[in-house]
Amino acid sequence: MRLRFSVVFTALIVAFLWLPFVSLYGAALSSALSHPTHFLEALPLRPLQRSLFFNSLMLSALCGAFSLLFGVPVALALARGPRKARPLIALLTALPLALPPTLMATAWLEITRTPPARSLASLAAERPLPIAPVFIAAPVLALCYFPIVAFALAAALRALPLEIEEAARLFGSPRRAIRRVYLPLLWPALLGAAGLCGALALWEMGAPDLLDARTYSVEIYRAHSAGGEANLAALRGLPMLVLGAFLLWPTMRALRFYDAVGQGSAHRETPVTTAGAFGLFLAFALFLASPIAPIGVFLSQLQSEWHVFPEVWRANLSELRNTIALSTFAAPLLTIVALALVAAWKTWPPRQRLAALTLCALPILFPPITLGIALVGFFNRDAFALVYGGLPPTGIAPLDWIYENCARYGMMVLGYAARFLPLVIVLLYEAARRLDDDLLEAAQNLGASPGRAARTILTPLLRPALMGVAALLWALCAAELTVSVLVNQPGGQTLPVPIFNLMHIGSTAQVAALSLTLFALTALAVAGLSFALNWNRK
Repeated sequence: MRLRFSVVFTALIVAFLWLPFVSLYGAALSSALSHPTHFLEALPLRPLQRSLFFNSLMLSALCGAFSLLFGVPVALALARGPRKARPLIALLTALPLALPPTLMATAWLEITRTPPARSLASLAAERPLPIAPVFIAAPVLALCYFPIVAFALAAALRALPLEIEEAARLFGSPRRAIRRVYLPLLWPALLGAAGLCGALALWEMGAPDLLDARTYSVEIYRAHSAGGEANLAALRGLPMLVLGAFLLWPTMRALRFYDAVGQGSAHRETPVTTAGAFGLFLAFALFLASPIAPIGVFLSQLQSEWHVFPEVWRANLSELRNTIALSTFAAPLLTIVALALVAAWKTWPPRQRLAALTLCALPILFPPITLGIALVGFFNRDAFALVYGGLPPTGIAPLDWIYENCARYGMMVLGYAARFLPLVIVLLYEAARRLDDDLLEAAQNLGASPGRAARTILTPLLRPALMGVAALLWALCAAELTVSVLVNQPGGQTLPVPIFNLMHIGSTAQVAALSLTLFALTALAVAGLSFALNWNRK
């Protein structure tokens, strides 16, 4: 009976994650069969499509390279810097994750005095697109994503057995030791983290749109906002699936590679090296670039106009309230759902467990802009009238209140779940997979039900991971733009949407005040994430 419930629960989650894409791409395939030219538009054959493919590929590659350039010195400071300074370095390194790329792009435009791209209907004709904005957008995005490289590489460095480090010193030359010992062991972490940063850059829409870097995500958004067909948008996004799979494959390989490396050595005392001390200075320099520089830009935009804060808060009170309420609701909900799935899979055979994880994780490959279009098309039908406002008033006040709030916030919660639930499942699965299964089996042999064993054994062991995932998820939901800009209903908008819209019309002071507000909210969540990670290492 319990196994049947876990199978049904998993099937419902898989159906929720996949049905919007099945519906969208099924209609797109039918359209392509009727109009073969639509399918040809997805292939990089014409000048515009070739430029989109090249721009997207270049942005991903450059963002990964810059993330490595910024993240490696910080990782050395985290793993080999002064011990007393490491918690502070971890906090400073985590803060750029609280800076949404849209805000970083907004600050860059103010620093360079460059007007943002304002026209949504200015679709390029059949001619090559400019490549110069891509070289600007890549380091801007890397200043937001480099902590991924820093934390991944620092974890890999801490996991190296002492014997390997002692053997590396026998090579004499530090360069030779790095080339012959460290690089082969750390290469999976470097490549996996850089691939993840490249995938995030590929999927990002807000910052490249403001910087006029024409990638697949930007072009699909502009075409859809100008009244383009959803089927055509889905077909145009097909190359992004290939690029996303190519970029995320090293990330998945890195997770598997380090299963057998440094077991039990992550909590040992790591040495202080010269490279780690030098990385400490670079870490503080990067902290000045992100997020101190953008914050300074926003503060300089306000100058003597501090009265803008209460005015902007009153004007966007519903967006501010929605950001806090929806993130606070979605983060623990999605964490609990993912934990329930992971706990249920603990009793499954390994092959079935891996198959379920694969089905739940693969939607990560779909671009967020395509996800938003798929959600709108799938849930905008009579069967889901509750979440898009299609139910008529009943005259019963409590029931109408429920209908109104479901119609206002339902699509936003579904958007958060569809975008971030696969990520949360993967993170918790990897954390749970490293636990000893014998503890759960022993509890069940003593008479505990699988649910009670998961509640009393699995959950306490995963408490630091749960806290960290929930805090990260809160920040991601609060800063989410690409999906929410498409699925939000009247009265259900969050702060990133008005910031993005105001930036396009040049409302400088209002953008600065809202940006600082959003950063303060996400920074609190990321600070909690940093605290949870440091607690987990103690």
